[in-house]
Amino acid sequence: MWNESSTIKERKNIQMWCVVGDFNSVRWTTERVSQNGGNYGVRDTKEFKEFITRMELEDIPLVGRGFTWYKPNGTTRSRIDRIMVTRDWFIQWPSCSQSLDHWFEDKDFIGFVDETWKGLNVQGWGAYVLKEKLKLLKSILRGWNSTKFSN
Repeated sequence: MWNESSTIKERKNIQMWCVVGDFNSVRWTTERVSQNGGNYGVRDTKEFKEFITRMELEDIPLVGRGFTWYKPNGTTRSRIDRIMVTRDWFIQWPSCSQSLDHWFEDKDFIGFVDETWKGLNVQGWGAYVLKEKLKLLKSILRGWNSTKFSN
């Protein structure tokens, strides 16, 4: 995948790229932590970094946490999900994050989130429960947003 994407970029002469996904690779060895001391391959990390350099990509920073994937038992965590863009992307859209401030202006929002959160029943280890509840809440909020704010 790394070479194929680079080849497409070179052949098409496309300057503005946004690459999003679960890369199952980390950029730095500190982005994959395991309690049992497993060491992520330095070669894989090097290849992923070379891909990012060739594509001239920059990470859109994470907000709130350093890892995007957690093993359900909590023994391993990684940052494998990324949004990366080229410098031209930042020039075209300097503030490329979505703002949903209007949610907090709605008088029912906090109560809706609180009641929804309390009603979500997920079993398992702490971080796993949190992750799954957030995924469920995200889906519910999408529907709520469509119903509440659709024009």
